[in-house]
Amino acid sequence: MTKSNKIAIVASLLVLALVITGVVLHNKGLLKKSNVEEKTVTLETVQGKVDVDEEDSKFVVDLSKCHAYDDVSEELLWNSLSKEDRARTKAAGFSDAVSFPLKGMDDEAKIKEIREEILRNPIFGDMVARGFCEVKLSDGETTLADINPWIRDFIAKTDKAFESKEVGSRGIEIWLECRGDDGKYYVTEEYRTYTCGLATIIDRMVVVGISSRQSTLHFPLNDKVRDCERRVEKGDKQENRDAFVLKYFRKDGTKVFEIAFNMHDRRFELLRNYAPKPTTTQGKGGGPTPTTKRVVTTKRVVTTTSVHTTRQHTTNPPPTVTIPKITIPTFTVTIPDITITIPSTKQTTQPSTKYKKDPAEDPANKGNAPIGGGKNQPGDGAGDYQPTAERPPETTTKRVTTTSPTTKVVTTTTNSGVNLDNATPPATNPIPVVTDSHDTPSSNAGNNNGAFSMD
Repeated sequence: MTKSNKIAIVASLLVLALVITGVVLHNKGLLKKSNVEEKTVTLETVQGKVDVDEEDSKFVVDLSKCHAYDDVSEELLWNSLSKEDRARTKAAGFSDAVSFPLKGMDDEAKIKEIREEILRNPIFGDMVARGFCEVKLSDGETTLADINPWIRDFIAKTDKAFESKEVGSRGIEIWLECRGDDGKYYVTEEYRTYTCGLATIIDRMVVVGISSRQSTLHFPLNDKVRDCERRVEKGDKQENRDAFVLKYFRKDGTKVFEIAFNMHDRRFELLRNYAPKPTTTQGKGGGPTPTTKRVVTTKRVVTTTSVHTTRQHTTNPPPTVTIPKITIPTFTVTIPDITITIPSTKQTTQPSTKYKKDPAEDPANKGNAPIGGGKNQPGDGAGDYQPTAERPPETTTKRVTTTSPTTKVVTTTTNSGVNLDNATPPATNPIPVVTDSHDTPSSNAGNNNGAFSMD
């Protein structure tokens, strides 16, 4: 074997070793990346186990541990009920409005309004729960309701109530009760437990802001007159209106979903599910074979408890906020004196003109003087004295300047207040919420041992 052949063999072996090393490293890198992308956790709930992407698991809510929102009242919010129909329609601009427009000046104020609606308005809470059944997570198949089975429990109980004919258990009446003799109505403890979970899910989303986007799903209010039959329904036509947008993007920037609340009536809107749809491959028998996801970790277990447990109200201490001192510079503005000269206006009147007798007008010179008279006086000359007509009295013509009477402009203020014949609760609260100024029906207070009746 020549020297050149030996060199060629060694070079070939080195190249082959490098290729094998590169392939091994590449495969390890792909495997590591695959482990990150496909990492899932198994969540154990009262209704069974659910496999979910680890990053999506932050939307899993344990009702026994979620925030209680003690700062929000439990009194019924009437925004979606018949007594607010006129005011709500006028404020929103359309008759199927779910509630009043969002009025908050910043993002946090808008979130507060939405939270109050969820926690105090059973029609609104039912709408958000049904909307979450359509919001899909990273795998394009699992929904928020799939990883939170209590959402479907809440909807199922509401569905059953809308089929009931029993007073106090019809529709949203199931979620209302009377307390004391004040004639007011409050949401039940069970309703508040469910909706605290819904509000917690909202708080875990990222605020985008106000945007005009085409919705893929929205829920207008139905046209039922009776409050016990009031409920939202899926809209047939999608619109493009201003909405307050919330999103879920993964840490790597991957878009998962975007939801919104309409700025005009706060209705829930699903803007888009970005996650890809599950893919399938062709099987041996010609039919599709669903692809499977390899589970890497299954150690994390989250157990949700029954919603009938009593909520523990916790109060978090307020954060300490340090406000920096701001020095505002002072400055002086000198305004020069301004002299305005208004020329006086004097009214000029023509002097009076005395009447001057025209000799030609004297009857004596026209030969028509009356007969009579006396003798000539000395110096009169020849002929009898001819008396003349009585000299007319001297008149003076004056120009009379009249001044128009002063016209005073009286501004009449018309009272544009509320017509008591058609009074409706004003929507002045930025939430807006129903205050004690709204008439609250009290004829059914205490009926059915505290059950709420919409009649």
